Amino acid sequence: MNKTRFHRRHFLKAGAAGAAGIVLRGPHAAWATNPGLLRIEEPFHGAVLNHRHGRQTSDGLTIQVTGGAPLGDRVLVNGKPAERAGTAFSAELLLRETETDIVAASEGSYGYGEHQVRVVWDKHSKPRYRFAIDDNIFFLRDIAQNNYRSLFDCFYLDMLRGLHREYGTLFALNIYFATNDGLFDLTRFPDRYKKEWRDNADWLKLAFHAHADQPDRPYQYASPQKLIADFDKVAEQIHRFAGEVRGG
Repeated sequence: MNKTRFHRRHFLKAGAAGAAGIVLRGPHAAWATNPGLLRIEEPFHGAVLNHRHGRQTSDGLTIQVTGGAPLGDRVLVNGKPAERAGTAFSAELLLRETETDIVAASEGSYGYGEHQVRVVWDKHSKPRYRFAIDDNIFFLRDIAQNNYRSLFDCFYLDMLRGLHREYGTLFALNIYFATNDGLFDLTRFPDRYKKEWRDNADWLKLAFHAHADQPDRPYQYASPQKLIADFDKVAEQIHRFAGEVRGG
């Protein structure tokens, strides 16, 4: 199995070029030798499955694979016979690995065909959420202009810290490089708060959003190089004034 890791730069480049399904493309993408005749319908390609989608035991996660195939064809799912009901087929499949290729194969009056999808088993699934806030730049300007003693003298970050303390919420703030008027950008933000950023990095993270708020949809028709350049400018400044924290 190819265990190539995909990094944010690769994701941005592929996304700007209009690529879909970045994690599960290439040789592991969904494919069919006779599209329209044989097809896995559930689970879909790229599905992330957990105990709510089947029966999870110490052996793995047992799921139901369903789809359609030509009437009368014999269908195998990962080598095991599937049940048929008209043009529908179904089969149980035990997932043991984090990623599994599911291959349905049929043979009959239309010849031989295959359809493959890849799914992910989220073995340790638990209730959780992600709280991300877009369009951030003004709170950084506020801190820089007022030269606060602490980041949390800024009302905005103080509010988020209060929510974190009360509810345990983890925040990701997606930030711009500059304000629309160009009078403030990240290069003007001081690095003297670096320790405070690091001390709170377990719940407060900064991430790239765009160069600025305007124009709308700035990367809709932009080249991958433009998107990557803007991403790198923001990342460089975050590392400068907040430090680089990996993981989490």
